Amino acid sequence: MAELQEKNDIQSYERLNRLKTLVLPKGMGEKFKVLVQHKNVENPQIKGLEMLPYISDRYRL
Repeated sequence: MAELQEKNDIQSYERLNRLKTLVLPKGMGEKFKVLVQHKNVENPQIKGLEMLPYISDRYRL
């Protein structure tokens, strides 16, 4: 991102804005969602989803 800022041309500006949309919290940084479906699996164990608390627990005070 620093390199794009230093170039100071229109193409770099557009790329920088696209990167910001992907990674910053106000952009898509907090909006990616995952849909997990399973069929005929009693207790699915997906390790990658254990890192975040349930959505209702995330913003509790």
